[in-house]
Amino acid sequence: TNTGAPMGSTTNFNVTRVRPEQLDTAYPWFLQVAGKAACEVTVAYIAGKLFAAEMPRCDAVTMDSRQAMADGKAAWRPCELSAEESCRITAMMGETGLSFSRLDFLRTEQGLSFLEFNPNGQYGWIDWCNERGMFSAVVDEILRVHALNR
Repeated sequence: TNTGAPMGSTTNFNVTRVRPEQLDTAYPWFLQVAGKAACEVTVAYIAGKLFAAEMPRCDAVTMDSRQAMADGKAAWRPCELSAEESCRITAMMGETGLSFSRLDFLRTEQGLSFLEFNPNGQYGWIDWCNERGMFSAVVDEILRVHALNR
C-alpha cells in the first residue's frame, strides 16, 4: 500500500512490486494484488457533482502514479464518466451520507474497477484553474452548509 506520507525530507513511501515469498513473515506487511488496467481514474465527489480525471496506467517498477507524475512520465487529464458510472458513484455516495470524497478506480475492458474512496482525499490537482468548476462547487457547498447552520 502507499501512504503518501513523506519519509524524511525528500522521499515518499511508494507502492513497490514485491515477491511475497521473499518478505519476512514476522513483519505485518500490507499487500495488494497488482491490477491490469488501461488507466487509473480518480473522481472528486462534491455535493452531487463529479469531477473525473484519468492517467494512463504505468507499468513501472514502483507502480505508483505519484512517482510517474514526478518523473514526467504521466499526467492526469480530465475525462468523462458514462451515465451508468456516474449513477453508481452518486448512489454509493448517497449510501454513505457524505457530501465529499475522492474515489479511485482502474479502467479495464469491463469498465471501472473500484479501488477505494477517501473522505479526506486531496483533489485540487484535478482542476487547478477551476476550468471545470470544481473549486466553485467546494465554495458553494461551504456556503450552503454555513447558511444551514446559522
